[in-house]
Amino acid sequence: MKILMFVGMLSTLGAGLVAASMPAGADAGVVYAGGGIGMEERTLLESARGEFNLRMIFASKGSGAYRADVDVEVRNTRDAARPVVLRLENTGPLLYTSLPPGRYEVKVQAAGRQQVKPVALPERGARELVFYWDE
Repeated sequence: MKILMFVGMLSTLGAGLVAASMPAGADAGVVYAGGGIGMEERTLLESARGEFNLRMIFASKGSGAYRADVDVEVRNTRDAARPVVLRLENTGPLLYTSLPPGRYEVKVQAAGRQQVKPVALPERGARELVFYWDE
């Protein structure tokens, strides 16, 4: 989805990104930015990486070619009342999101193959997950 960034929700990203057109949004209050297919999008996302505490990369094994056909579901493993905090379809190759500190499970699917990884987000700092699929 190509949209102008949500100025109110992503105001911390700075004026350069707010004015730029790139995939971004909010799902149930979770702020995220995704894309990176072209060099311009990738540069914009990389310049904002410090604003997000969970960064994901989707690629093919061997060639390292980026994937933009990934379905993503992030679940809070400690909140039974609201376990799914983010669900996106056909995203990638980069997906950055800001989540409260805690323990999560990231489930991704592409090319008929599902992968699941746990991640613990600290009070400060960030985590990066890289998912690879066979070509």
